[in-house]
Amino acid sequence: MKTSHLAVLALALTGFSSQALAWGADGHRAVAAIALKLLPPDKAQAADNLLNNSDVGRGFVDAASYADEVIRERDHRHVFSPWHFVDWPADAATYSDSFCDPDCIVNELPKQIEAMRTSTDMEAKALAMSWVIHLMGDLHQPMHVTDRGDRGGNEFKVTYNGRTRCRESNSTGAEAKVELHSAWDSCLVFTLESGRTFDKLADDLRGNLTTYKGHPAASGTMMDWMKETHQVGIDTAYDGLSNGDDIAGVYIAHALPVVQQQLLNAGIRLAKIIDENF
Repeated sequence: MKTSHLAVLALALTGFSSQALAWGADGHRAVAAIALKLLPPDKAQAADNLLNNSDVGRGFVDAASYADEVIRERDHRHVFSPWHFVDWPADAATYSDSFCDPDCIVNELPKQIEAMRTSTDMEAKALAMSWVIHLMGDLHQPMHVTDRGDRGGNEFKVTYNGRTRCRESNSTGAEAKVELHSAWDSCLVFTLESGRTFDKLADDLRGNLTTYKGHPAASGTMMDWMKETHQVGIDTAYDGLSNGDDIAGVYIAHALPVVQQQLLNAGIRLAKIIDENF
């Protein structure tokens, strides 16, 4: 993908292709559940109330998947799909505006943060917040910011423990067709859950943390966070894989701690963004 403004991204904190959903519902909700418990209680309650009492019609945690479950299923899907990712090539050491054409997460996440912060219309503010919750999760899914000419792993064929489909979540029992992108969206998250619900996973990842403030992951800019995720895509997601490989044993053992860290980092940083802009 191509064009965007790094300056816009920095200010938020101090060829078209359509990607698969990021993290799946369980991953997105786990990120939101972590963030909700790291926010000041009054801010967490206010955010939850705003979303519940708007057309979004769901609380903070469930709103994490609103962009996938509702917006993508309505009209103009082709307009919103590019918001979720940027095709930053794995062999490009530095980011270029040329990776974001016609649009991408680098443009849209800062816009939604600004709308959440400044809008006086409660419906617009709630919708923007639902986008922020979702896109902050997307920003930490390595297949959403790393690409080897395969649409962020969507055209990178693999199997998962010898299977062509994998479970997406504990809650739905649904299965996803496996390619590298969905392996990171769903298969690895489901394996990480290991029988736990997404909210139990979120609590276990959060541990004793009660605030994002002072945590090392809360430092840096959004561009720093995207660079970090892009590196994960290079060092872990694509590492050692060829088209048609089976994702199993050693790969999964290496990837699971990374998935765990990415989900936790996303939750910490989401709490920071909400607290500072709502």
